Amino acid sequence: MNVAFVHPPFETIPPLSAKRTTASLMVWTNQIAQRLAREHHVLVYSPGDGTFEGTVYDSDIEYRYVDVTQHKWERRVVNGMMHAEAIAGYPQPKRPILATQRYYPNYIEKVARDLSREHWDIIHVTEMAQYVPVLKRYNPDARIVLHNHQYRLAQYDRALVHEQLQEADLILAVSRSVTQALRDRFPEYADRCETLYNGVDAARFRDMHLNHAKPDPEYPRLLFVGRISPEKGVHVLIDAFARLAEKHPRAELDLVGGISSVGYHYIIPMSDDPNVQALSTFYHPVTKRDRYKGALDQLVPDHIRDRIHFHGQIPNSRLEEYLRKATAFVFPSVWEEPFSIALIEGQASGVPVVATRAGGNLELMVDGETGLLVERNNADALADALERLIADPALGERLGKAAQARIKDLFTWDQCAENLLNYYAALLEQADPIPAYA
Repeated sequence: MNVAFVHPPFETIPPLSAKRTTASLMVWTNQIAQRLAREHHVLVYSPGDGTFEGTVYDSDIEYRYVDVTQHKWERRVVNGMMHAEAIAGYPQPKRPILATQRYYPNYIEKVARDLSREHWDIIHVTEMAQYVPVLKRYNPDARIVLHNHQYRLAQYDRALVHEQLQEADLILAVSRSVTQALRDRFPEYADRCETLYNGVDAARFRDMHLNHAKPDPEYPRLLFVGRISPEKGVHVLIDAFARLAEKHPRAELDLVGGISSVGYHYIIPMSDDPNVQALSTFYHPVTKRDRYKGALDQLVPDHIRDRIHFHGQIPNSRLEEYLRKATAFVFPSVWEEPFSIALIEGQASGVPVVATRAGGNLELMVDGETGLLVERNNADALADALERLIADPALGERLGKAAQARIKDLFTWDQCAENLLNYYAALLEQADPIPAYA
């Protein structure tokens, strides 16, 4: 089978051996590509960035990078249009440039033309629904798979997206929650919408747990892993930690992740969720540039400032260093979380998890059995749940072990790759797909 993955134009995916995959889309593509490449021809298309250019062969995967000079020019044009859109106050909030074919048109034209020179059974495009018609026009015999890692497609203008989905042979989503949102929004394509959960290297984190020292209740250490961005709820976590810190003078909070807020245009204009709309206060009212780190600095009380640690972005391979020291893993999302790889990595490690009742989180955890779930945007509830784990180490150990077992059963990269290949096979055989999760 010949499979081509088309990565979004906003980031460069490094080859597998570079071990620089930190963003979730990069992790997904490389984890699945290496498994499919054992028996199939796999190509990954991505923008070049100066470090990675031309064609690179790595771990049986072929990486092709769009010319970096051309892409930099197009990026300046697209960023200029999006900046003007922000200044104008998003006159068409359900039709942002991000959702149209004005978003890096040269990139996808180049990719589609290049792919048309060879035979591809499957072209798997991540996130960019507007690229589906272009890819199909140049590659009419290929099966086009659109993979959604967010809810955005169900939030955009319906007529716009309807046209984009016509040529998609299969529409995947990372959780049942996202799948259902797409089916509700586009009932005419409901039979093409299926769920494909992300995965985790369960063995890696299981081995880590074997060497995990039991946390000292006198020195509780809380851990957040993810993007330091408003929708992830770090401001709520800091508020909750400030309440805990009074009772636990030796408690510390580790925040692991890059301080790079998701652009305003990615989450605010098209969302009708009051919790998401309220996040607009963390962006400049005119330019829409984020002011999140400054807001977090103001939120931290001076007397506990030295107990809150911003570690920045780290290679995924170093995550164990922080998990081994953690009393609890905290995932306080404010928006409807589609599917968090960080959340299942936390559970796979055996560290007890507290997360919010938000979107895909409800599928990844069983409240009271594999972790604790609290309401979104509620610092009191978050602090209370964390206090339960600090006060009752036995509860934390029980939740952690149950979470590990469930992750191993449902959420591994091998299972993800196997389910994806089953979907591909059904497409090529013109058969009805067998749902991966009954």
